[in-house]
Amino acid sequence: MLAIYLTLIDNEDDKKSFEDLYNQNRSKAYAIAFNILKNKALAEEACSEAFFSLAKSFQKIKNLESHKLDYYIVIMLSLKISIFLFQPLLTAIFKANLHLVSQKI
Repeated sequence: MLAIYLTLIDNEDDKKSFEDLYNQNRSKAYAIAFNILKNKALAEEACSEAFFSLAKSFQKIKNLESHKLDYYIVIMLSLKISIFLFQPLLTAIFKANLHLVSQKI
């Protein structure tokens, strides 16, 4: 996946910086995601989506102080995890509402 993220970054120095960031944080991010989601595939996907988003915005965030960059990573990962946690609930609500609407038509 790292190769895909690196295609989103133009500058060679930035690619190296992102690769370092990825290597330093990938296992921690996966551990956090797995501890919350309790599912290997979903944890992988949450991490992949988080790092994809980080790569897309790397030009804007690359100069953040180390601790702020760590916060940014955690926030991005948390957003992706939240989507996986609430997706079944939102799908059920949507289906229930769709059923109610179809009954009124």
